[in-house]
Amino acid sequence: FNSVRVVRYDGSHLSTPGLANIIKLRSNQRDAAWRVIQNQATLIGHEVGMGKTLTAIVAAMESKRLGFTRKSMFVVPNHTLVNWQAAMQVAYPGANLLIPSPDDLSKGNRSVFLSRVATNEWDMILVPFSSFKLLPASQQAKREFISEQIAELEEYLEEEKASNRRKAQAQKDIEKALKRLEKKLKDMDQFEKDSEKTLTFEELGIDLLVVDEFHAYKNLYFNTRMNRIAGLTNTDSQRAFDMFIKSQWLLKNGGKFVGMTGTPV
Repeated sequence: FNSVRVVRYDGSHLSTPGLANIIKLRSNQRDAAWRVIQNQATLIGHEVGMGKTLTAIVAAMESKRLGFTRKSMFVVPNHTLVNWQAAMQVAYPGANLLIPSPDDLSKGNRSVFLSRVATNEWDMILVPFSSFKLLPASQQAKREFISEQIAELEEYLEEEKASNRRKAQAQKDIEKALKRLEKKLKDMDQFEKDSEKTLTFEELGIDLLVVDEFHAYKNLYFNTRMNRIAGLTNTDSQRAFDMFIKSQWLLKNGGKFVGMTGTPV
């Protein structure tokens, strides 16, 4: 007998004050917005043309209105920045938006921009992919994550050595991965000594992160005892790693995360 039923989210009750009168939400948009409000992490995997952009904007504004979040950041592809800006301004003409210019995130002006983000009550902050990676995650968050990965690999290695199976190649792969992560830790220590002190992503007050075209961050390295398996990535995407660190910190500290893509698989 079936004992689990998939939750059905019904957002028909959302009143959406502040939303422009010319906009009429479809039922799938209301339901998805309510799902974002109800959950800590949500994947909006609707097909192209189903209104994911407006869904995310309404979800962020309603989440703030209902007291679940305070400050939202939208991370979007560079070429869609203008479209997102227009959609936000049309949907919520009275919203307090922050959209950085390329100069705002230059090395000389970045600390001023980060201070503006941290000290003002923005409804929505819109940043392109290329700028998001310039908002630094704290070294402590990165170090904790890498240390967890090292501990996991060490456990895998002990299990491989204790087993009777002769898998020399598997042990070599694990040892190679361990060396790579240990080098990352050393590099981070050196980077921390050389880098100037600025506000980190964790200090900006962001408690809802929305990422458009989320499939762009799919090549995230992960630990596995299996190797040379078709379909299992062995790449180490820095962009995906940066996104993972920030999103995991956000979820651990009670924030919300929304990924949007028309190609979830």
